Amino acid sequence: MARPQFDIVTGVSTGALIAPFAFLGTDDAIETIGQLYRHPKPDWVKQRGMLYFLPNNISFAEVPGLEREMRERIDLPMITRLAEAGQDGRLLVVNTTNIDNGDMRAWDVVAEAQRSVTKGDVDRVHRILLASSGIPGAFPFREIDGEMYVDGGVTGNILYGGRLSEKETPAAVWATRYPDIPMPATRYWVIFNNQFLPPPQVTAPDGWPWCRAALRWERGHRR
Repeated sequence: MARPQFDIVTGVSTGALIAPFAFLGTDDAIETIGQLYRHPKPDWVKQRGMLYFLPNNISFAEVPGLEREMRERIDLPMITRLAEAGQDGRLLVVNTTNIDNGDMRAWDVVAEAQRSVTKGDVDRVHRILLASSGIPGAFPFREIDGEMYVDGGVTGNILYGGRLSEKETPAAVWATRYPDIPMPATRYWVIFNNQFLPPPQVTAPDGWPWCRAALRWERGHRR
């Protein structure tokens, strides 16, 4: 049950908020994020009044409590630790979606942390993390470098590097560079905040659900 030190940590959507703590991997960091998720504050998400649906609102809800927690937990000292933890080449990457062009945008948070330490400004890192976890329409978008970004889950729930040809895979590259040395073991951990399969449910023996199921069965057999 020893906790590994990850070479690469990626996060998407709510995983982007967890990823910096997993990247540090200390007992204190893990305890902090664990307590944060076990005890959410009532104002993490707040509806914009009775007229939340009006078009002049940028989202149905706002997240004052979540923004406050970000400022308190991911402060300059923690961001400094992120920058230092990545000096040996370890990577911390989170995904966002660019609303303007519909593309995914993965951010190198270690590089952004180093930039924040140099400038003494943590706001940019906060906006990147909040953008990745910002459900479109429900939560506010975040403007970064003049463009709008929202939840990375829209364009990619898992950052894995994309499709590769056979000769570009890690095993093939290793075999080419080090033909006489076996490839070291590589392990992946994936935390998926959803269900792999839909939960079973009881269908009533009468009524519309049963009729729809029977109709689908009949159409399938006709084909």
